[in-house]
Amino acid sequence: GTRNIAAAYGRLSDLGTIERGKKADLVVLDADPLQNPENYRAIHLVMKDGAVVDRNRLPTRHYLTHDAPNR
Repeated sequence: GTRNIAAAYGRLSDLGTIERGKKADLVVLDADPLQNPENYRAIHLVMKDGAVVDRNRLPTRHYLTHDAPNR
């Protein structure tokens, strides 16, 4: 599906398929999410623009949401 979209936008040379030298955004899971939706939490690896994201360096504070006060 991503290959056809990249081709339609004329970007197949750098997007659309997983190949050396192309940009990729992807999440690799350790378990099949079709077997259990909780497996979406079994994240093995995240890539953004073809670079592995160091998940230990991501902020843990929620900047766009907050907990609603109990009323």
